[in-house]
This record gives sequence, structure tokens and C-alpha cells, in this order.
Amino acid sequence: MKVAVDKLANVVAREALARKVLLRRRATRSELSRDTGLCAASVTHHTRWLLRHGFLTSTPIRVPDVKRSVDQLRVNGDQGTLLAIHVHSRQIQAQVLGLDAQPLADFLVPVEEATQREVLAAVSRAAQQAKQWAADQGRGIDFAGMSVCGTVATEDSMVFGVDGVPQWQPCQPRLMLPAFEGIPALNVWTQVMSKMVGLSAAQRRDGRIAYVEFLGGSFHIASMRQGEVWLGRHGSTSSFLHESVSDSGRVCYCGRRGCLADLLESGEPVDVRILADAFVGLLHRVDVDALGLEWQGEKDWLVRRLTEAGIQVYVIDDGRNAALHGLRILTAQALLAHQLAHCD
Repeated sequence: MKVAVDKLANVVAREALARKVLLRRRATRSELSRDTGLCAASVTHHTRWLLRHGFLTSTPIRVPDVKRSVDQLRVNGDQGTLLAIHVHSRQIQAQVLGLDAQPLADFLVPVEEATQREVLAAVSRAAQQAKQWAADQGRGIDFAGMSVCGTVATEDSMVFGVDGVPQWQPCQPRLMLPAFEGIPALNVWTQVMSKMVGLSAAQRRDGRIAYVEFLGGSFHIASMRQGEVWLGRHGSTSSFLHESVSDSGRVCYCGRRGCLADLLESGEPVDVRILADAFVGLLHRVDVDALGLEWQGEKDWLVRRLTEAGIQVYVIDDGRNAALHGLRILTAQALLAHQLAHCD
């Protein structure tokens, strides 16, 4: 029993270290010790194991006030080949990645019509083009990740809906699209979750951070605690928003009148003061001190109120790059976790 517990502890520690290196792109052992809370001896032990098994590479660098050179660690991109697919109702973007989450090739496929058939056909074409490029380079795809602008069930990679595509029928793309044959696994995440991870990487932090988007009448929120996604896995409006903030308005399906979630999704005007105060309360409850905000419409009042409440706000004008960045990291993290769990 003790051997099994020790092995699990080793896997957890190594995964945490590799995730931090991915998040930073490069890191020293002292930075990893500070970020993970592991002692210096433990970080040294586990990073040596990761180097020995080829998961990390090391480059000696000079740093101020240190006599000896310091190892700068990076994830070894040659340790795996990934396929990342960003799904939108208007276009599909596919990228072939190394295990370091850096893109090797990029493919854009337009969606001719916003229907489920056409979206899935475009996904299949994009995946096939990426697979062919990888095969031409002598690479096989070890893992695939997909980011969907809509609602999903991450546990079984079921896509329940894509924003802007009416009458979507729930489906599992990996089981119905021939382009994914031969790829061991496909994980599906929400776009808001990908955006949050992208913001997390840009800020080089993975705790007490959130991402909120209100676009085209659709509202999504995600948050992260100590490297783990807490809200945003499914892309649906968080249950935290189901609370009454007004005596007026229709009755929400949750049973409340003037429910914040219902008001946001209905498109009806909401008193900006009520909305701002409700947001501050929500973000304090999910323990957030940094927020990426992508908001269609007037947002100066909201930014000002959040800032006054001690929340650092990053206004995002176009979340596409954040979504792609986060999708790359999520896909690399998933393959790393799988490899580490099965490596003796």
C-alpha cells in the first residue's frame, strides 16, 4: 500500500512541475519551488527524473548575483505530437503541436453554413489536413484536444451545443468522424475554459484567476484554483449566477424572479449598479483576484467597480488568441498527465 501511495505522490508532484513549466514555457528550479510549494530538494529530485525520462530539457544560463550557472527547464517538444482544434460556427482552426504546446503547423477551414452537418464536416477536413501534414513529417498524432464555443460534457467529450448553430444534436466527434481514427484520445473543453487557461499562461499564474465573457447575448464564466479548473468546464451559466437581483423581470427556471443569469441571457436591460455589485459578490465567493473580461457593450462602469473591489481586471478585445493559447496548453497538459501516469 505504501509503495502505491508513494508512486501516486510522485506522479502528482511531477505533473504539477511539468504543468508549471508549460505555463511559463521555461522555468528554473527556484521558480518551480516558489510556485508549487515543494521544497528545493523535492523539486531537484523530480526534475532530474523528468530530465532523465525525456520530459524536460535543460539549458544552463547565468543569472544576476549567482556564481554558478542555473538550469533553465523546458518541456521537450519532441516527446509527443498533438492535434488542437478550435471549433467556431464560422471557421475551424487546427494546429499540430509539440509536447511543449508550441505550434508546428496551422490550418484554417471555413464553415460554409452554420449547421451541425457543416461544422462537423469542417472539423473533419481540418483534422485530416493536420494528420496528413504530421504523417508527411514522419509523426503520428498522440493526442487531440478540441475547444468548443458552446456547451460540452468534458467527462465523455460530448458536445451539447455550439453557439450560433441552431438545433444542435449532442454528439461525440471522436466516435462519428473518421478523421479521428488512429488518434488514441480526444478531449473536449469549452472555449471559456481555454480562454481562462490562456490568460493564466499570459500572467504566469494558475490560481485565483477567472475569465468572463458576454458576447452576442451569451454569458460564460470560468475560474481556476491552484491549477484546477473550478468553473467553466461545461460552458453553461454558472449556478452562482442564479440569484435574485431584482424584483422585476420574469421567473427563471431556477424559480427566482429577477434572476441574474436569466436577465443576462434574456438580453433585457439590467441596472448597471445591480450588475456590478452582483459581480463583485460572485467573484469574491469564488475566491478570485484577477479577471479577464471580454464584454460586448459598455463595460467601463463594470471595470471601475471591480477594480475598486480589489480585483485586477484585464480587458480582452479579442479572446481568440487567448482561446488558442489555452487550448494548446490544455492539450499538452492532458498528454503529459497520461504519459506520467503510465511511466515507471
